[in-house]
Amino acid sequence: MTLIEELRQVIRELVEEDLIEEAFQKQTLMELIENFNEVFPSSSYGDLRVTHKKVYGEDTTELKIVIQIKSSSSNGAYSTVIVLRRNDLEEEWNVNMPCEVKCSCPAFKYNVAYGNLKSKNFYGRPDRWARKRPEKKNVKGVPTMCKHLMRAAQEAVQQGIIQQ
Repeated sequence: MTLIEELRQVIRELVEEDLIEEAFQKQTLMELIENFNEVFPSSSYGDLRVTHKKVYGEDTTELKIVIQIKSSSSNGAYSTVIVLRRNDLEEEWNVNMPCEVKCSCPAFKYNVAYGNLKSKNFYGRPDRWARKRPEKKNVKGVPTMCKHLMRAAQEAVQQGIIQQ
């Protein structure tokens, strides 16, 4: 084996170790749900309704659930994304898997994004606002979800996309 091949092998092993370690640092979907109930105990999401839903990657190691949620009190709808990861294709998708989340609502932007970014539960490329610590709600930066993501998770479980 040449020196270059040896270096490539060492780098490949380091990258794989980092990816495994990163997956274990992330909160599971269930942990984010539990954190929501602690951080926002009086928040409800029963009046929110699903307008569109798409699921990608059911037969891969990464499941992406994109659900649009509309509130009865507003004209707009918010886009939510929940991404779950599993170790092998035999595992059932469930709430105890590491996940990443994102929502287009202001509550996610101002109260939730920072904690998720710090715990590696933020889906996608973070904007500047995700790096700013919340000033009023969730000032400790607990990784959690907004009510739209809670409704999206509820829908995914009710539809059998994710097992509880």
